[in-house]
Amino acid sequence: MYRARFHEQLDHLCKTVGEQRIRLVSAIAQYHQALGSYPPDHILSSNPLTVEPVTNQLFYELVGMRKMAGDDAYFPSGSSVLMSAKVLKKFFGTVRFRNSSEDAAAVKQFIDPSMDPLIDLNDRPESIFVLTHWPSWPGFHWDVMREIEITSWRYNASAPLHNPGSYDLWIELRTPDTNIVIGNW
Repeated sequence: MYRARFHEQLDHLCKTVGEQRIRLVSAIAQYHQALGSYPPDHILSSNPLTVEPVTNQLFYELVGMRKMAGDDAYFPSGSSVLMSAKVLKKFFGTVRFRNSSEDAAAVKQFIDPSMDPLIDLNDRPESIFVLTHWPSWPGFHWDVMREIEITSWRYNASAPLHNPGSYDLWIELRTPDTNIVIGNW
């Protein structure tokens, strides 16, 4: 009985993660069309090129960032949570967002920040978010799913392995039996 419920919930989880992937891929395509490049990723080293796909600024690039006038601080569109350039450098290896402006009207929003769950990587006062997936459908049983670890969305546009000239986007669902990878390849 437990195994049947587990697999039923796992199948539904894979379906909802796939739906989220479609939304993110669409948002990234819109970003690319509007700004002429894919959202930047987190480059650790240029020589050799090394990308850290877990801690990435994809959420911030897709939601758009307002830059504080005369300051090196940003906040997501529709939010008052500030992020300093120092924290941006610490977590993402950069000092600015590409999809940002002091003019709110110039910032492009490709995702609704309330649509996709986030993981907070930092203690207060500054929150650092990465995109993830949380099961939340009616009838979901956490007791059945406690054996599954859901990670954040990984992103690599600088050196994608599966989509050269584009980007790789994937999330891992770790189960006792296997790791399930849902990606854009």
